[in-house]
Amino acid sequence: MAIPYQPTFTVNPKYGFRYLAQPHIPNISNGNLNTSQATPPPAMGTQQGTPPQPQQQQVNYMDDPFPQGIDKRPIAQSLGYTAPRNNIAAGLGTMLGMATGVPFLGTMAGAAADKLDQSGKPAYGSFGTYDVQGNVFGEAGRAYDPITGSAVASYASPQDAYGTVTSGYNKLRAEGEGIGSSLLGSYDNSVYNVSRQDRMAGYSPAEVAGLNTINAQARRNAEIMSQGDYDEADLANISAAQLEFTNARPAPTAPSSGFYAYGTGAGDVFTTAPSYQTGVINEMGQIETPSGTVVQTTDTQGNTVSLLGTPEENFSNLDYLSNTSDDFQSSDTGFGVGGGTSFGEQVKQEAAVDIDAFGGSGPMISEGGGGGGGK
Repeated sequence: MAIPYQPTFTVNPKYGFRYLAQPHIPNISNGNLNTSQATPPPAMGTQQGTPPQPQQQQVNYMDDPFPQGIDKRPIAQSLGYTAPRNNIAAGLGTMLGMATGVPFLGTMAGAAADKLDQSGKPAYGSFGTYDVQGNVFGEAGRAYDPITGSAVASYASPQDAYGTVTSGYNKLRAEGEGIGSSLLGSYDNSVYNVSRQDRMAGYSPAEVAGLNTINAQARRNAEIMSQGDYDEADLANISAAQLEFTNARPAPTAPSSGFYAYGTGAGDVFTTAPSYQTGVINEMGQIETPSGTVVQTTDTQGNTVSLLGTPEENFSNLDYLSNTSDDFQSSDTGFGVGGGTSFGEQVKQEAAVDIDAFGGSGPMISEGGGGGGGK
């Protein structure tokens, strides 16, 4: 039987690459293993000559404990609203509420801790202050999204929460809604409070509560520019960030006027009828939103409208959507307990679909019909 190949080793080999000089091994052996000139090998995951990687910046969670999604506090501040006392305590209570399934723990924590704060700031939940996520409180102690103006499940006190839910139930029953939909619905977000057509134009429950919003500024921009001769100093300079566009999404189409305003052209602000998503129309006539591109939606009567046609067809459909009326009101389902922004038509996000070929970006969003706008 043949003897297997037995390699021999030499300090100075003539062939091969296994024994080439290494940066941490000397080329010449001094015959004494205890006094080796070898340098320690580099640490795993690094290469010699590579500068050390900068350390990740420490996050001060006491400033904003466990923020949810986009931080809307800068947006609320840009509208002139202020932080209340004990915002942190309310934020921790909100997280505890999410963990336990009791949604009003944030409200109770903020109200209780407010009595111990002597900072001189406005009381938690007072008009014009905002909660830990940046939702702004109205006169009745309920908070609203500073961008869209939708009512959210955040209250100044447990008493305000109870009062809002009880009052909303009675109002919905007075409008003819059933016991179930009235218990689980939100009157503030319903079409009985603000019509669907008005929501599409930028009006919102927040304005009914006496608050300003980004959508309201975009609507007023459109009203001023429609006069033809206007002073740009009278327009609100709305940024993409104030429309919730972050680095996770491409910047929306810039308006030709330089100012975001409601309309049906490229670069205009547009709010959909089914779920009140606000976005910016792109060059293809589709609606870019912070969560994806809307390529199908419905009108205020529940009829499906496609935005997957030619640009001319899509812009024509946007004009149609903007001009339809006659709210459908009574078939809403899927309401959020105690209010909030849950919608019956269930916006569908097909994250795996790449619609670059259609001119959009991000997930394709298809809004179904037959539902409502968040009772």
